[in-house]
Amino acid sequence: MSDDAEAGRTAPERLVTLDNCDREPIHVPGAIQPHGALLAFDRLGHLSHVSANASDWLGSVPALGERLKASHLGGCSECAELINEMLLAAPTEDEPLPRSALVEIDGRCFDLVVHGSASYVICEFEHRVQGAAERAAFAQRAYRSMDRLKRQRSVDRLLETAVEEIRGMTGFDRVMAYRFRHDDSGDVVAEARREDLEPYLGRRYPASDIPAQARRLYVLNTLRLIADVRYEPVPLLAEDPESAPLDLSHGVLRSVSPIHTEYLRNMGVAASMSVSIVVSGHLWGMIACHHMAPLQVPYATRLACDLIAQLLASTVQSLEAKAREAAVARAAWLRTELVASIQAGDTVADVLSSEMPSLMSALVADALI
Repeated sequence: MSDDAEAGRTAPERLVTLDNCDREPIHVPGAIQPHGALLAFDRLGHLSHVSANASDWLGSVPALGERLKASHLGGCSECAELINEMLLAAPTEDEPLPRSALVEIDGRCFDLVVHGSASYVICEFEHRVQGAAERAAFAQRAYRSMDRLKRQRSVDRLLETAVEEIRGMTGFDRVMAYRFRHDDSGDVVAEARREDLEPYLGRRYPASDIPAQARRLYVLNTLRLIADVRYEPVPLLAEDPESAPLDLSHGVLRSVSPIHTEYLRNMGVAASMSVSIVVSGHLWGMIACHHMAPLQVPYATRLACDLIAQLLASTVQSLEAKAREAAVARAAWLRTELVASIQAGDTVADVLSSEMPSLMSALVADALI
């Protein structure tokens, strides 16, 4: 390929390898996963981008450059209301706050998720396969899960409860809780799994497993589902081929890196979901879910998992603050004891020797010489 031809390719089209995956622009993949469709409108209401499968899922859709009409999307008035509501809302620095609704188009049910992104309003129609009875049972399970989490008094037990509850709600074969260290490496600190699967509890993974741009996305968009890792990406078509790629940082259907799907396939994983645990604006940990067959988890269920992660984050922050306060109090008490012993005539060496266990605990040290 000539240099000119290479220069003319968009970033998402470049070949991704293990050598350059840390520079892959994963927020602008130029494609979505196939279990739904995407429409993006500019702020004036003209269709600017559309997934190549949109008419297959949604029937009549606007042409590129056209406005949404009452006859489009199977005449679904709820779709039109939600999309127009977001179009009329003024863009804010805090975007996006997604709005969603369960809609029906030509006999098919979709979770319609709409959010603003820069100059666009992005509308994602994710096919829904869950029935009303299942939704009622799920709501009860979600309430019980939240209640169990609120009653935990340690970070370890909190994470153990979380993986059990999320596995119960979603049906994944394996649900793990990662806790990241100061160097961004991660440990599997809790796991709920199918009995015949090899345990991953206690394993440690290097920081390089999650490139920097992926960590940024995990903080921006705390939920990600890959319903079938063997999917064929559906390309996005743009009204203006020269326009910048559509930013799908907050998308629910965003296509993911081929390096990542290959990694999952090599592990024997067919479906994956991740939920970020963000504490004070930083990626503190993650709930990672694996299934050995394709699995599409409904949007409402994923939102409940995200709420669990938010509850985890706030509880972790509270527990860690209490632990720091207790450590400061213990250190102050220990200092008082050391000074008092020395003033009473004991030698420094004797005092340090007698208080060695307390000093090691206060300093979080494995040895004291």
